[in-house]
Amino acid sequence: MNNKITKGVLLFLAGISLSVGLQGQVTIGSDLPPEQGALLQLKDGDAYSNGETARGALGLPRVSIKSMTIQGASNNLATTIDGTSGSDVWNKDQYIGLMVYNLNATELKNTGDAGDCVRGDANTIAPVYVWTGTEWFPLKPEAYDGAENDDKTAIKEFLAANKMLAENEILDEWWEEEDDPCFAGTKVKRLVKIVLSGKDITSFAGLDKLTSLKEIDLSNNWLTEVKTERLKALEKLNLSGNQIGSIYLMNNTKLTTLNLNTNKLKSINISKNDLLTSFDVSNNNLSQDALDRIRDDVKAQNRCGAYASASFVLIPQNIGGGTSKPTCTP
Repeated sequence: MNNKITKGVLLFLAGISLSVGLQGQVTIGSDLPPEQGALLQLKDGDAYSNGETARGALGLPRVSIKSMTIQGASNNLATTIDGTSGSDVWNKDQYIGLMVYNLNATELKNTGDAGDCVRGDANTIAPVYVWTGTEWFPLKPEAYDGAENDDKTAIKEFLAANKMLAENEILDEWWEEEDDPCFAGTKVKRLVKIVLSGKDITSFAGLDKLTSLKEIDLSNNWLTEVKTERLKALEKLNLSGNQIGSIYLMNNTKLTTLNLNTNKLKSINISKNDLLTSFDVSNNNLSQDALDRIRDDVKAQNRCGAYASASFVLIPQNIGGGTSKPTCTP
């Protein structure tokens, strides 16, 4: 079986080598020429509407990795793959760059030999691996050494981007114990709250990685951009008194309180934020049409009652903006 696979691969590579020798570059999937910088390109067309070059994909070889590194003094990469025989000898240095789809990724629960956990969001697996010469390395997500350390690293990034802040301004009481997303039965401290109003903060960098945050108050600062897509636990967000021109909230479905008063918003989509009970977007640049769209989002959620309350604040807007809060009729 292995000999048949090896012969097939050799014939395939020989065909590519011959083509490369004749053309210098190769396209698989069509007779179209490859892009100038590509030695090998897979495409079946150039004329798709959104810039695609194919309607198919590369099928990676599916294997079961049984060890992320070569055990003992051997240089044989084959010993890391389930089902190989003693006669299979793959020199580890000659196979640097080898890419596979690891069928064992879920079964191993993404833990390497050192016990490190591999994840993106809490339960994401990392099935695509590349051999680096010393280990099978997951392309994505990144290896991590604990959720608490992830949070501390993110905070360091945030402090480095806002040098006027001191480390002791991140209070101990803002941390809470939670289950570690990768190690069952292990408790870790996660940052769930951050309140830094009026601190001359200019950058949101790092905070977008604090996936356990439930409350953020960065009001009265100098932020122009925020990224909350990964902050799916977020319940309260106060960014009033900044310079924010746009914000994406489609992933923040647990939000109950949102204050964006006094920014530079021209539009906002709250169609996925159906738990909002307190909402303030006054003193922005929202046109009457933009205010109508907010009303329409709430109406589609069957929440005209909440919208009619004093806790849903849409006006006043800056000069040239909307002048009245649209009526929401169930």
